[in-house]
Amino acid sequence: MSRGNQRFALGNHNRQEAITSSGTPFIRTAVGPYRPARALERWGPGILICLITAAAYWPSYDNGFVSWDDDHYIYQNQQLIQPDGIKSGLFDVLKYSDPRYRGTREEDRVSHQYYPLVFGIYWAEFQVYKRIFDDPLIADQSARGIAFEKMNPNVAVGFHVVSVFFHCVCVFLLISLLRSLGLNTWVAAVAAALFALTPVNVASVAWAAERKNILSMMFYMLALLSYLRFRRQGGWYWYVGCILLHQSALFSKTVSVTFPVMVVLTDRLIDRRWSGESLLRAAPLAIQSMIAAGITMTVEDRARSIPIEDAQRPLVAAAAIWFYVLKAVAPVGLLPIYPLWHPSWGEIRWLLPLLGLLGAGWLVWAFRRRISPYAFWAAALYLVTTAPMLGFKNINYFQFAFVADHYFYHGGIGLFVLIALVLDALRRRLGVTAARHAITGVAAAACLTFAGLTWVRCDDWQDVESFWFKTITGDRSLRFDDWAGDESFWADKHANRNCWPAHYNLGNQAIRDAMAAVRESRDSQDETYRKKMAEASVLFAEAARAYRDADPQGRELWQAYEKWIEAEFHLERTDRMVQIGQKMVDHRAQSVAGYYYLGLARKARKEYDKAEWCFRNAMRVPPRREGDFQMLSRGMHSLGEIYANIPEKQDLSQALRCFEEAVRLDPRNQRAEAARRQLQAYLEKKQN
Repeated sequence: MSRGNQRFALGNHNRQEAITSSGTPFIRTAVGPYRPARALERWGPGILICLITAAAYWPSYDNGFVSWDDDHYIYQNQQLIQPDGIKSGLFDVLKYSDPRYRGTREEDRVSHQYYPLVFGIYWAEFQVYKRIFDDPLIADQSARGIAFEKMNPNVAVGFHVVSVFFHCVCVFLLISLLRSLGLNTWVAAVAAALFALTPVNVASVAWAAERKNILSMMFYMLALLSYLRFRRQGGWYWYVGCILLHQSALFSKTVSVTFPVMVVLTDRLIDRRWSGESLLRAAPLAIQSMIAAGITMTVEDRARSIPIEDAQRPLVAAAAIWFYVLKAVAPVGLLPIYPLWHPSWGEIRWLLPLLGLLGAGWLVWAFRRRISPYAFWAAALYLVTTAPMLGFKNINYFQFAFVADHYFYHGGIGLFVLIALVLDALRRRLGVTAARHAITGVAAAACLTFAGLTWVRCDDWQDVESFWFKTITGDRSLRFDDWAGDESFWADKHANRNCWPAHYNLGNQAIRDAMAAVRESRDSQDETYRKKMAEASVLFAEAARAYRDADPQGRELWQAYEKWIEAEFHLERTDRMVQIGQKMVDHRAQSVAGYYYLGLARKARKEYDKAEWCFRNAMRVPPRREGDFQMLSRGMHSLGEIYANIPEKQDLSQALRCFEEAVRLDPRNQRAEAARRQLQAYLEKKQN
């Protein structure tokens, strides 16, 4: 071994023992595990880190659910509520068209992703929560005449506590894995502490819907530990265990498809050479990964707009790699959702990350003989596990941002191992005891600083408003009243104002608050109701503006328009409804809501010919969701009223057909049913 490798090959104290651990070439390894001599060293670091981690995440135990995946993953997910949830999670994912498997919205499916282990664990948890919490289920809306329930927000604490528990399990597994690779306790403990306490990982731990990150990484490490045991001790059962654990990781999150690559690289680390046997051992794992990737591409909805072109992909990948490196070292300016990038080859700021990556690669190659094999392994763990989220393959999330903190959970481990290796190399090189203790103190101070930042950041996921206002303003304590549509409010804000889902979800929350105010006061002119509806209108208008900036083609813009015109309808502002409705039908001719609300506005303005045109055109649009059937029914009822009550448009037989069609489209439309019976009775009496 060269002097450089002697200097930087850390933690390799059991090399000779490992060489004689087996007599067969198939499982012989050149590097053995690091075995602590005392129980305190074996268990103490993990226990201490987990205690600090549990304390740092204490504020998350009071968090509720946020309207960002928590709905269709957990509290509205019928898989978790129905008795056959585990079976449904395994086999019912393709039953999109069966309303029994939908939530409260027409587009809700069994689940948006095929992660049966994640949903199975959620289901098992909820069976416990049903016996612990009072009123664990509350009534929800209905779809196609089927009544649904959803989880009471008071059960959210259970999901958050269990997420922190699994995160602590990952801490112990990481320490065990690094020791199994031959790294000493100091390196393993520092890397695990940074991983456990970094505020970047709050997005995976304090956000209930991101449990999949924790579970997939947990099984990922368990599978690698099982593989290492197989390599060192033999026994086919350890290899079978690795296969089963890898499948569990894939059933938790598809990012685990990278595992076979890390198996080959781990073989290179512990064997100090490449071998054909390594590829042979990785082959069954690769087949598993390919099947999982195919299932994911089949199940997930990739019809969303993806604002990335092939020429931009290298720029996105390079910028994302440096982005996560910077967040690992200096986790500041963290947001639930980051601004969407618009990279261009003509701008130097987008070329610099790519040039920096090429320069770093050249330096690594030039000094490769002086760099520890562990450093190469850690860098590979970061790059390989992060690769699926670097923009080489379109994913749905890219319509919002190209980077996200919850993409950091797997690859961040590699970065923290690198940091720990560098600190340990510096600690060993200094030699002086006081200096070595100083390095340990610096590492401990960094971990405690991370813990404090994590404590503060947990509240970003406290509720819907804290989550989304943190996204668009950078300050979760701000609310709509601080802004109230005043453009000057944004002058000193450096967050993500253009995040259209933030404004959209805040608008939905404002509508829910408005409806709650009406139910409480039983007065549609209630001051709180109108204030919240006006707030919703401003938010949906901002959502429409933000989406146009994110995607000039506006392929999903209709979502914001539909909610915006609905808010104006409740406020009875017909002029605004006409303006928005006209934009809707011009932008997206196949919009039931656009024609319906525009027709209502035209009718309110006594423009009956135009209203008739709108309602007729609405009927030509194929309904896609539950709400479309309801709007078509109400539209036919309104058209029937025009034919029945407006002298210049009066046609009673046409009115009756409209009322009948309204009832057919939505049998629960009692007003249309009453109008149909009344008109039918009148016509029969007149005929007799």
